[in-house]
Amino acid sequence: MLTEYLKTSPLRIHNEKKFSPVGLVRLAITIVMIIAVVLYLKLELSYDSFDGKEDRIYRVIVEGNLNGKTSQTALTPATLGPFLERRSPQVERVARLYAPAALTSMGRPDLRFGRNSLRAGRFIFVDPTFLEMFSLEMTAGNLKTALDSPFAAVLSVSAAEKLFGSRDPLGKTLIYGNRFHFTVTGVVKDPSVYATIGFDCLGSMSSLPDLTGDSDVVTSGRKFNFYTFTLLKTNAGFDETQERIRDEVSGFWDPAVRDMAGNPTIDLEPFRDHH
Repeated sequence: MLTEYLKTSPLRIHNEKKFSPVGLVRLAITIVMIIAVVLYLKLELSYDSFDGKEDRIYRVIVEGNLNGKTSQTALTPATLGPFLERRSPQVERVARLYAPAALTSMGRPDLRFGRNSLRAGRFIFVDPTFLEMFSLEMTAGNLKTALDSPFAAVLSVSAAEKLFGSRDPLGKTLIYGNRFHFTVTGVVKDPSVYATIGFDCLGSMSSLPDLTGDSDVVTSGRKFNFYTFTLLKTNAGFDETQERIRDEVSGFWDPAVRDMAGNPTIDLEPFRDHH
């Protein structure tokens, strides 16, 4: 209908001996509005889409009482995700993302292979389940095992090309920050420019104790250093699941956390709401 209107409008204008400038302005405004709506819908559809799972992925939000004021944070202890996966039958899978990697020099290291180097814009550390939960499309490597081992790295296609050119990167050693050696175990298609979580490289979570010098970085219930994402089962009712999780998590908190923030509760935030 719009196509036909746009085709016939110039003919209509041409055939009219007199036409209203106001009418032309209205037509122009209408066309601009339609284009804007189309572009907006295209943008919305370009955001995160994970093989139909996007409506079942939630980010965990912690709410506590600090100095008499209620506050919320998306940062969680390392052990909260595994706890929810064990205790909540409605949770199909959990994936954690190490937050400081995006905020410090850990997140923008110099990467090197031979004479080729790259200043990573985003190097993040994630659980092996991250690849499947967010439906990353691998061009090389095994989706299920690529991040199982310490010092394993999965590169975006762009990062792999900058570091390795046309050579096969699998099994090659990548030098991180002139100190640590990562083995390339996979390559994934670049995340969309509209993706909520962008990256150049994904590092295995099990690398963190050696990388940070903190032996309990992935086992501590006191340090709030992780984003935790849950994938609910297809038949899980949201309200029921959240209520059950709140009940379960009441017995989770470390005494030091209780002293600081009372007895925190958690909410599940739909991941698609982030953008």
